[in-house]
Amino acid sequence: FIDISSQLPKMSEISPAYEEGVIPAATYQLPGDVKTIVVPNLPLVRDDIDANLACVLTKTLFEKKPQLEQVIGAAKGISLESARD
Repeated sequence: FIDISSQLPKMSEISPAYEEGVIPAATYQLPGDVKTIVVPNLPLVRDDIDANLACVLTKTLFEKKPQLEQVIGAAKGISLESARD
């Protein structure tokens, strides 16, 4: 793996969504962690989404979090504290 984090300033000019991240060594049995560039997973909806549907989607996301974590490692980061408006 190659540390590409030095490209973050250029990529941030394209979009502020790009952030510095780390691939933990254990993920791919590497000798050490690797710095990288990440884009957060964000579930997005339109402003005019039905409020009941938004509640059902949010409730389902949190109720099914354990199952999501089994197939999508990033789901471990789902929390009320990390939620955004």
